[in-house]
Amino acid sequence: MRWTAPSGQGFDDTDEVTGFRFTYVLGNHGWAVATVESEGRTAPMDVSYLSDALRDLLDAIWGLTEGAVETTAVLHDEPPEYRWTFRRTEGDVSMEIRELDGRRSTGHVVFTASTTLLDLAGQVSAEASRILDEHGTDGYLARWKADPFPKQSHERLARWVEAHS
Repeated sequence: MRWTAPSGQGFDDTDEVTGFRFTYVLGNHGWAVATVESEGRTAPMDVSYLSDALRDLLDAIWGLTEGAVETTAVLHDEPPEYRWTFRRTEGDVSMEIRELDGRRSTGHVVFTASTTLLDLAGQVSAEASRILDEHGTDGYLARWKADPFPKQSHERLARWVEAHS
């Protein structure tokens, strides 16, 4: 059963977005909606507990802060899966999200964007903070079901953002 963010959570269609934005709204029973937006383009994705999606995103971005040139996070739906590839060039990051349905090895591109590493890390870290504030660790686990809140991954990225802001 898919879950869609109710009105008032995640993006508001009336918001003017001038840069990169990321939201991650928990549903119930192991579902969430991850949404990215840049330059007027929006890509919402249903995400299932088949992967530890929020931790995978935090860790992929952490890898960039540690000097990796390219990192990947895979967020699963039932099917497909969304492969998020981040490529760093100095302080900038390009991002490509591909939808793979299992039959095509390369899938198709559903979203691309470029932003600074600090903006990307700040957006994802802030969203993880919002989730923790809203649900707490027990509430997160009750909704996500399979994995606890990625506290260590979140804290180290938040410290990096604070040190570089």
